[in-house]
Amino acid sequence: MKKKTMIATGVVASLLALSWSALAAQIQIAYNQIGVTVRGDEQISIGSTYTAPNGEEVPSSITYTDATGATTNYLSIRQISELLDAQIQWNSETQSVEIAPLGVNTDLLVTSGVTSGSTSSGAQPFPEYGLVIGAFEEIDPSTLDFSFDDIELPRMYMKDTQIRYEYCGFPEYALDVTPEVGSYIVFTVTNNGDKDATTTVARVPTISYGYRERFTSVTVSPGETLTRVFYVHDDANPFEYELRFGISGGGIVPGLYTDVTVSLQQYDV
Repeated sequence: MKKKTMIATGVVASLLALSWSALAAQIQIAYNQIGVTVRGDEQISIGSTYTAPNGEEVPSSITYTDATGATTNYLSIRQISELLDAQIQWNSETQSVEIAPLGVNTDLLVTSGVTSGSTSSGAQPFPEYGLVIGAFEEIDPSTLDFSFDDIELPRMYMKDTQIRYEYCGFPEYALDVTPEVGSYIVFTVTNNGDKDATTTVARVPTISYGYRERFTSVTVSPGETLTRVFYVHDDANPFEYELRFGISGGGIVPGLYTDVTVSLQQYDV
């Protein structure tokens, strides 16, 4: 009886193995079979691969077809984070991916294939030209072969607006840029006071925890005017078109005023 039981068990096991082999033969896995668009803009094209952080070309998508013919598409967490403009980092201690990690001391940025900016907020005497963050690149105004004064009908967000305050910082202006309106954002600050003022320009990832990608903070001396120009790239991730402009100066020092005149305009050239 025992021998018969063993034989029967072996037959069942063999049948199960054959069934699984037949089932597995119907399962299919394919690569790079799907495209992805974000707000109508194609971000992943069918047939394309994805360049991993180490430079290796890997599948941009995996399509799993089960025995019933149903399909499921898979993308890497990093790609999804890039598509949603989310800050991401790897936690080696917990062996986990952290999206919008708590704390702001990480230097790992996701900017959908463009160069990340400096995380330092220390003020400098001059901008860092050529720096690209999100959809924006800071350029040297002196290299342009045209004058913004000659361009009619810019979109004005602020025009020769005088701002004077004490004990606090300039309320940061968040600008949600529409690329079709114009290719250049011009931020002009004149320091009317007797103390240095500092201009700040930054981008906050759509999904983050207090983190921001900063352009160089630039000091404007008393009596001086600073013009900063940002070129708007129209092929960036659709989530990356917001910039935040600010001015700091007097801080909490009693009697120390910040007095500036600010213009912020977008030009179609």
